[in-house]
Amino acid sequence: MLNHYKVLKKYYENGAYNFMKRIDADPSSDSYGAIKGNPAGYHNVAELYSYMLINIISFYLEGTKCYRDEAFLKTVKISLDGAERYIHDDGTVDLRMTNFHDPTYCGFNVRDYLGPALEVLRKYTRHTKLEDEVEKQLVSVITRMGHAMETLGFHTPNHRWVISAALSYVKHLTGDEKAGETMDKYFWEGIDCDEYGEYTERSTGIYNLICNQSFLQLAHIEDKKFLEYPTRNMKLMRSFYEPNDMICTLNSMRQDRGSDIPVDNYYMIYLPLALYTGDAEFAYYSDRALKRIMADEMKRETPFEFLHAMIMYWFLVNDDWRTDEKFDGIESYLPDRPLDIYLPDSGIARLYRGGATLTVLRTNTPDFFKLQSGNYSVSARCGGSFFGLPHSQFRPKQMEKTETGYRLISREEAGYRSQFDAPPETSVWRHMDHSKRELLNVQQFDTVVDITPKDHSVLIDIDFSGADLIPTKLELMFSPGGRVSTDELCFTARADDYVYFKKGEMTVTYGGTVFELTGGACAHFAADNMRGTEHVPSGTFTVCLTAITPGKLHLEIKY
Repeated sequence: MLNHYKVLKKYYENGAYNFMKRIDADPSSDSYGAIKGNPAGYHNVAELYSYMLINIISFYLEGTKCYRDEAFLKTVKISLDGAERYIHDDGTVDLRMTNFHDPTYCGFNVRDYLGPALEVLRKYTRHTKLEDEVEKQLVSVITRMGHAMETLGFHTPNHRWVISAALSYVKHLTGDEKAGETMDKYFWEGIDCDEYGEYTERSTGIYNLICNQSFLQLAHIEDKKFLEYPTRNMKLMRSFYEPNDMICTLNSMRQDRGSDIPVDNYYMIYLPLALYTGDAEFAYYSDRALKRIMADEMKRETPFEFLHAMIMYWFLVNDDWRTDEKFDGIESYLPDRPLDIYLPDSGIARLYRGGATLTVLRTNTPDFFKLQSGNYSVSARCGGSFFGLPHSQFRPKQMEKTETGYRLISREEAGYRSQFDAPPETSVWRHMDHSKRELLNVQQFDTVVDITPKDHSVLIDIDFSGADLIPTKLELMFSPGGRVSTDELCFTARADDYVYFKKGEMTVTYGGTVFELTGGACAHFAADNMRGTEHVPSGTFTVCLTAITPGKLHLEIKY
């Protein structure tokens, strides 16, 4: 394994002074303790605390020109002083983009910046006057935020583990026993990482990382048993990687769903896991991320924005992690193991075929399928003009593994309402008790989708049934910019273009990446604005097949 400490240590030394000089030292300035020019037009307290940690790491980085240069510690004090303006009397701070008087934001700040900073300072302090002043200020802030976390609640599942990791710092660094009691009550609820390694929020782009970081810190401070959860989750995560080194986020229940998140974002998890466990796969992804991050970051004048100071924190608090022997003793390679997964509880299958990935979904997204080949993808959704949302857009209620692939099933029912049996108490519609109306004349709309993967192709078969004469559709959404060819036409796949595929073959080509469609059907042209179905995302090139119930669609996509 590469010696990450030596590389990152040099990286810090190269950028530390330039970064420190960017901190605004004018107490009358709105950006006091931060860097001028925040894009939002205002500063969050975490911004100042992150700068504080970067500079405190620089101050204690032995063997560099930064080491014990008091200019760094004075800048630490400036950021701490600037952040004081943002702390409420109840100990909370505001996440100004959304949450106010937020104890969970205290958790992030203590876990990510304040706790690590105080631990590092106490390990290396010589008790100079300035060090003692900074220590006293850190203890005060951590104590106040600890009280807020102990009494003022949380929001989402991952917040329990962020707050727990933060409370662990509070307990061990300030002696606050209530912090430990509050942390233990969160553990009473059980850790929500299932047998496959999925957390409740299934957020491969954001909250997996946040949960894993929390358990790594709990393993460091409380008990190594907490390594079980990030280890299991990161083994699962490899099955969510795309051929273009992005992460599949389609199954997420949070705001990252459908977004492009690079695999290298998990460097912060892979590196300490590799050093804790000696796992070759974790070491491989750590080495790969380090090479790519350095190739990009060292070109920048002020490189600290990406590399969280938490990475250097791990080296400063684990003495043996700074030795050549530690890195030399860990092999770095990618084990050959099956990557196909089917997670029945959360409703996703991920298949690796012919250098591409196939994703089959039973989730709250309208896309039930995605094929990623290289940097390009095609996604699929379907529906019918049946009583409007939520009945018209296909969102499968069931997902089954079959002998040949996966089956998605949906039954929608909708009808009409009766008159009241007696005059209502009011003529105001919104005040009437409509639960007293009987449901009449109920109609059904059934959709069964079979996905059959092959080595270099996939079959999509759809059976629409239920009420007769429902117009239905299958939409395939491609990245724009490709060249589209049929037996009779050749044109550019432009963003927001919408075409009907009647029959035969169609190829969509992006350099060396080719998607070849075989099948086609066009029973009507009422698909692009079909009432009640969701519009395809803007910026995509869409190919549509249509049918009318009872009807079937068959399509093969070769890649």
